[in-house]
Amino acid sequence: MTFAPSSPASPEPRCLPEAFVQMLLSRPQGRALVEALSMSEPEVSVRIAAHRGLGMPQLVDTAPWNARLAYLSGRPRFTFDPSLHQGLYYVQDASSAALPTVLRHALIQADINPDGKLRVLDACAAPGGKTTAVADALGSESTVVVANEYDRTRAGVLVENLQRWGDPRIIATCADAASFGVLHDAFDVICADVPCSGEGMMRKDRDAVAQWSPALVRDCAALQRRILLGLWDALRPGGVLIYSTCTFNTAEDEDNVRYVIDELGATPLSTGLENMPGVSPGCFDEGLMPFPCTHFYPGIARGEGLFVAALRKDGDSVPTVQDDDMRRPKSFKRKSAAKTQPVPEAVRRMVRGDMSWSTDAAGIITAAPPAVAAMAARLADAGLRVILEGVEVGTIKGRDVIPAHALAMSQVIDCDAFVKAPIDWREAVSYLQRNAPILPEDTPRGIVLLTYQGRPLGFAKNLGNRANTLLPANRRIISPHVPDAPENVLAAVGVMPAGDE
Repeated sequence: MTFAPSSPASPEPRCLPEAFVQMLLSRPQGRALVEALSMSEPEVSVRIAAHRGLGMPQLVDTAPWNARLAYLSGRPRFTFDPSLHQGLYYVQDASSAALPTVLRHALIQADINPDGKLRVLDACAAPGGKTTAVADALGSESTVVVANEYDRTRAGVLVENLQRWGDPRIIATCADAASFGVLHDAFDVICADVPCSGEGMMRKDRDAVAQWSPALVRDCAALQRRILLGLWDALRPGGVLIYSTCTFNTAEDEDNVRYVIDELGATPLSTGLENMPGVSPGCFDEGLMPFPCTHFYPGIARGEGLFVAALRKDGDSVPTVQDDDMRRPKSFKRKSAAKTQPVPEAVRRMVRGDMSWSTDAAGIITAAPPAVAAMAARLADAGLRVILEGVEVGTIKGRDVIPAHALAMSQVIDCDAFVKAPIDWREAVSYLQRNAPILPEDTPRGIVLLTYQGRPLGFAKNLGNRANTLLPANRRIISPHVPDAPENVLAAVGVMPAGDE
């Protein structure tokens, strides 16, 4: 029995590989899954930011596994919605949004406080949806989340999305996930959404259909075990591993979880999803002892394909964070860093909270919570490439400091440190296209924080007779088109930003 309305029909049925179809048909719900992958289109959903003060009315069409996930009736032109660029929501598949529920449920079973001071690694993080969802689910300001991506191009996308989300507790690295084993017992939680054969993405990505083969499945399963083996030493005893793929076959899913249990030493935990409508249990060969794990099947759950399992590493539980670990580091620098320059007091006032500060050789000023600075230093000293830590505040240019766009997006910006200029939807879209903003005549010269619906959108520099945009070129809307009517996804799902102008 399917949970939820039927997905939209596909305009052109997909021809699935025969060996893949036979594998699916061996499962109790296989025929419904084959029909969904062949004949239907994915639904569209967004996850509302938990850290931006946005409410979630009861009437939102939401998922039972994440109350902040809202389904949309169609696919809007997200690019032209300034709220997306402000980090107020994330366009995310509904199945993937189940990870926060799995994580919190697993932590409680492992006697770990989800709102305590945690060290979390998202080992295969790009494009950032799961990282931001996990960070939103963990309450402590002293928690640190490390988001890693091996591929450099995807790592760049990850950084953009993390900066847009604006959580200063997140560090990004670009490294082989298996290399984190050099950090022994460093993390309370490791989320491993490993590279896979992509069977669950066949409705979204026709390349996933074209590239599928039994050999690809075998290669992916071997790669996943190498990653798991490398990550295992980085997880402290008593810590939690959340293992997930976007595929269906047992070689990449149940068999790899059993490998961790039997060979590495782990206890399976409930995912907390077992009694929710639309989700399915694991698949096990006859004679093998089953363990808790969860599948999301398109056409049965309202989302794309996902497999997820939670495990507790065997051994005596010792938290990674001791009280003395939370002290401010003597200096916020690494072995390869240039000597830190003094940070002007006016710049410090741009950021709220207790921060460690640094200025690199290029004059880029960064602020990070002390726990983030300490973890970033540890990662770099272990040879792992850190590409984002805390908040990029600005860049020294002669006697001036040009504020970074990342600061405008950050949760810790002090808006009262800037002259503010509210703009409407059409002006906001024009700014996001990197056109020069038109400011009120009485706007003071200098740096101006542009706001849309009461929230920061970005910076401009008022020169008097004109204003220059400070929006980075890689953040611009490429299309020169401006729609006739505004896009407002939050209003469509019944969410109104607090402080709306």
